Amino acid sequence: MAKIYQNKSVSRKLYFVPLQTVRTRGIEASKVSGYEIALTDNGRWKCTKAEYYKISLSDAERFPVVGEAKIDIKEYVKGAILEALERKSWNESN
Repeated sequence: MAKIYQNKSVSRKLYFVPLQTVRTRGIEASKVSGYEIALTDNGRWKCTKAEYYKISLSDAERFPVVGEAKIDIKEYVKGAILEALERKSWNESN
């Protein structure tokens, strides 16, 4: 189950879906990698890879939890990518 965080530090709608903990070196704080989903200026949603410090995500005022995915989010992302690739190859062949 994955939590969905909203980043309240920015003026536009920005969400973060964590997938896994990232290895850090030395005394660097622990990080979490995942995907940032942002509403762009032209009204479209954009999804990019991102990393946040775990300590930042624990700040409930800046990063409140706005939802929880009760599915295996990794499999969902994998399925969405495969579907997009399949659609692209189908469009190119026609």
